[in-house]
Amino acid sequence: EPQRLGLTEMGALTSACTLCGACGEVCPVEIPLPELINRLRAEGVQGAADSPVPGAGGLRRPGEALAWRLWQGLCTRPRLYRGLLWLATRLRRLAPRRLGPWARYRHAPRPAPRSLHELARREGCGDE
Repeated sequence: EPQRLGLTEMGALTSACTLCGACGEVCPVEIPLPELINRLRAEGVQGAADSPVPGAGGLRRPGEALAWRLWQGLCTRPRLYRGLLWLATRLRRLAPRRLGPWARYRHAPRPAPRSLHELARREGCGDE
């Protein structure tokens, strides 16, 4: 349906798949479904100009794109990452107790008192 009706209208269907590959294995006409679904997911957010699928790029949300850019910047700067991780472990008591509807059926995660790097360093593992 996403190819026929467009990714803007039906793109959420591509996110319903776990990409385990079972559909591709049992398809009687050997359609490479996992590859097709993965390509549709990419076209939904990247929007290739030559894409034959209507609505390519329509699933890209500015907030999500910003979050990924921030995450990329954080992960490519180890000192900043460790500094913010240290700060998060020290300010963990300020984390909200309730996380809205998500926490109604789950326990809200709490940051650990010490990071894995700190625990490894204390045990003598260093930066292995």
